[in-house]
Amino acid sequence: MMKISHNKALHWTVIPLRSIASGELGRWEIKNMKLIQFVLCLLLLSNTGCLAQSPERISVTNSSDRIEIFGVSMLPPQESGWQYEKLSPAKIEFAKGHNKEASFIVYISLSKLPSFESKEEFMTYLSEQRQRNTGNPRFENILNTEEFSEEKETPSMRFHTKYKDKDSPHLPKGEPYYITDEYGIFCRHPKAWGVSVNIVCSQRTIPNRERLDWKSLADEFIKNVEFIDFPTE
Repeated sequence: MMKISHNKALHWTVIPLRSIASGELGRWEIKNMKLIQFVLCLLLLSNTGCLAQSPERISVTNSSDRIEIFGVSMLPPQESGWQYEKLSPAKIEFAKGHNKEASFIVYISLSKLPSFESKEEFMTYLSEQRQRNTGNPRFENILNTEEFSEEKETPSMRFHTKYKDKDSPHLPKGEPYYITDEYGIFCRHPKAWGVSVNIVCSQRTIPNRERLDWKSLADEFIKNVEFIDFPTE
């Protein structure tokens, strides 16, 4: 199932926090409701700032060392020059090349996810959460594709979004716009079906400065993400 849309101003946003039911895609049973409730409580505290961590950007010195947040283990992007910071126990951000011409961001965040009766309902919900047509002429969509995926052995949405940002305050003088190019995947956590794991790899550049290998980097990063048990106390 693939959805392709054009000519809408998109700005990617993480799924907002909402109340969650105990079901999941295909009416499969959640077997450990105490764990689910505990995890959702942690997410609520994390997203409201009660468990927020003081941001501290750390240079990646060994790309083979795994890094963890709630329920997720990952390898950093597999090249030199990256830094990361844990913005909360449920969100981590990797960054490289922060300047006015090009910047590269890779991040993972967790959020709540409701129950669904079908794959189509699952896809529709995630698509609606992603597509925010604000009517702001600053953004001009180039493309947006969405596809159901089980590459992480859990129901997921793969997406690729590309758009122009024509009025950023950081845009260098004389440049017409930034191009934002994002590859990502939203996954239902296999150990906590009420949790969405949101993985986004985003590059923002002036025209003709885009990394041609960005999809390869994103695919490798997503492949290296693993789902792990949540803390229980």
